[in-house]
Amino acid sequence: MKNILVKTLSFVLCVVLVLSFVGCSGVTVGKNVTEDFKKATLINGEKIENDKLSLTWDAKNKCIILTDKQTGAQWTTSPNGYLSKEERPAMQKKYVESPIHVKYLENYEFQDNTSPDPADDYGYTALRDSSYSIVKEENSFVISFCFKQSNSIIPVRYTLKDDCVGISIDTDEIIENEDPIYSIAFTPTFCAVEKGTKDSYMFYPSGTGALIDTSSVNLLAASYSAGIYGDDAARKIRDDLTNQKNVYLPVFGTVVGNNAICGIVSSGAEHATINYTTSYEKTDYAAIYTELHLRGYDFNTIKGNLTYEETAIYAEDRLTGSVYEVEYYPLSGENASYVGMAKLYQQKLYGNNDATTITDDAFSLKIHGGLLEERNVLGYPYNALLALTTYKDVAEIINDLSATGVTPNIQLYGFGQSGMDIGKVAGGFKLGSEFGSKKELKNVIALCENKGIDMFVDFNLTEYGKSSLGYNTTFDSAKTANKQAAYRYYIDKAVQIQDSENYDRFRLLNRDKVLKASNTLVKKIKGYNLPGISFSTLSDTAYSDYSSDKYYVKKNMGSFVQGIVENYKNNGYAFAANGANAYAAVVADCVFETPMNSSELDVFMTDVPFYQMVFKGKTEITSEAVNAGETMSKKQLQALETGASMLFNIYGTYDSTLTYSPFKGLYGAKYSDNKDDIIKVGTEYGEYYKAISGQTIANHELITKDVRLTTYSNGVKIYVNYSDADYVSADGTVTAGGCLIIK
Repeated sequence: MKNILVKTLSFVLCVVLVLSFVGCSGVTVGKNVTEDFKKATLINGEKIENDKLSLTWDAKNKCIILTDKQTGAQWTTSPNGYLSKEERPAMQKKYVESPIHVKYLENYEFQDNTSPDPADDYGYTALRDSSYSIVKEENSFVISFCFKQSNSIIPVRYTLKDDCVGISIDTDEIIENEDPIYSIAFTPTFCAVEKGTKDSYMFYPSGTGALIDTSSVNLLAASYSAGIYGDDAARKIRDDLTNQKNVYLPVFGTVVGNNAICGIVSSGAEHATINYTTSYEKTDYAAIYTELHLRGYDFNTIKGNLTYEETAIYAEDRLTGSVYEVEYYPLSGENASYVGMAKLYQQKLYGNNDATTITDDAFSLKIHGGLLEERNVLGYPYNALLALTTYKDVAEIINDLSATGVTPNIQLYGFGQSGMDIGKVAGGFKLGSEFGSKKELKNVIALCENKGIDMFVDFNLTEYGKSSLGYNTTFDSAKTANKQAAYRYYIDKAVQIQDSENYDRFRLLNRDKVLKASNTLVKKIKGYNLPGISFSTLSDTAYSDYSSDKYYVKKNMGSFVQGIVENYKNNGYAFAANGANAYAAVVADCVFETPMNSSELDVFMTDVPFYQMVFKGKTEITSEAVNAGETMSKKQLQALETGASMLFNIYGTYDSTLTYSPFKGLYGAKYSDNKDDIIKVGTEYGEYYKAISGQTIANHELITKDVRLTTYSNGVKIYVNYSDADYVSADGTVTAGGCLIIK
């Protein structure tokens, strides 16, 4: 028996050793993959074209040129106008003539707890050394880049479509060796512009959207990068010290005079970041582009005597089974603007279908149910659910406000068994009995139906802090890039760092278990007869789960969420999202808390309501809460500027527990303190919202730094003035801190 055991262990050890040398996920360890690379070339001027556009191979400059036949404008994988320059500084060439830029982990040992800086390999080098192959396949050019430094081969496909060029990489076609590829900067200078270019700017989709002024020769050197659909929520985060906003929409672009180029990530957006950079020690250009990440990473915490050091640990397995594509659309004339880009993206999301059931209301309500508070019996502490708002309170609020004639969207938030706190999955698949009886809930539902009010009840499908039947905190959490449990933390409101002293950490649920939970919830809540549901965390959170290669690098997050929503709609529920990423917003009947600001970095010249321009008139939208944070008047103006319903955060009864809770946006949110303001909004602006109900935004103008003009598809106009001085417009005076509505 002992000999058998020894032989078995020896065999297993041999297998492990063999497998350790084989590699995985496209890695061919020990072989020089570039040795047998087969080169192919095309003659100069080889072309693919349709009625609007053409793609041409420029053999001299080794690049593909996109030409707009209507205007003659051209774009290449080098900055616009760069190829016509007589002199090109040698030190700039590898940066501005690289169709892709590879970052790889040189001599990286995956089990090592070091944190290397990824090494660089540039497409320019492959092109100039003739280490590339280009072939023509029907409506596509395919260039395979042979990177000798990183010992990898990456094929890139350039496909001419009706009104754009799609540039794509199939991750299964990437060949890498023992130095694993971390990321690929994708067409980094396609949208680049030389600093000081007259009448030029860039659009970056931070939060609501922001513009970067590239017309100044004194443009500051800066770099910024943010993950599309938000940074990976499975990655360890210990603080919230910045005003960081999600990149909710996979859209970016550059405007130069009467021409623009707009990039839309049409496939695999969740794997990428959108980068902006100016680096004058290397080039004289500003660039905006996407970076495809083939591997995720997490932080390993090394505890010192007084501090913590976070070391990046990269995922051993890379992304496969995914096609990443960016479509580049030439725009000209009046469409060469951020407004034109918004219209383009709206059309790509919705097609030419006009919405017919959109009702825009002056105000909407996010009603907070309750939270856990610590109590004790005979000296033994325990947590109990404290109801801040009961179903009776909700009914009274609806009746109170019905005199305004407004039929608001209402979200019941934190009405599960643990309230707003993170407890069991989906709040235990039940509504808390502390909020009232099923009969009282039924009365609220009937009241909303009679008054034409859309009501949505929120459930948390992605975060959980306690085990329950079928959902274990030890085994069922999502896994990070280093295969650890994906923990999340409450953030202290005062110092904006994790509060692990007063609150237990919680976890992100395994993505397969999220699907299971969504199917369970459909069955469990059937008896409530709810008209609508919302998944606030699911709609604005994208995360990886390294339990399965289906979910590496946030893979399939969009289709994952849309599949869940489709199931609920098929079961008769209306669906609402909160601060939603594009994939959730496009299938929502209402989007609560649409972003009103960008990340507000110094590099951003000004914010623009790009997000609202995309969704207004296609689905019902609300602002962020106008009774929290900044002064109410500014938040109200931001809502009026875009026709977003003014959202009020409210609850019924104040309790001192709120003071010490980690939940933001509840200071001053007691209903009785806000009632008059809500009624005033309904009275003063009810007719304006009726006039723009179901209308899209036809145009948006930055008249001055602080004065803006929005024009709707039916001709209604609104000026808003954020300054402290009156402004005289062509339609009349816009008072300081006020608005002027023209019907």
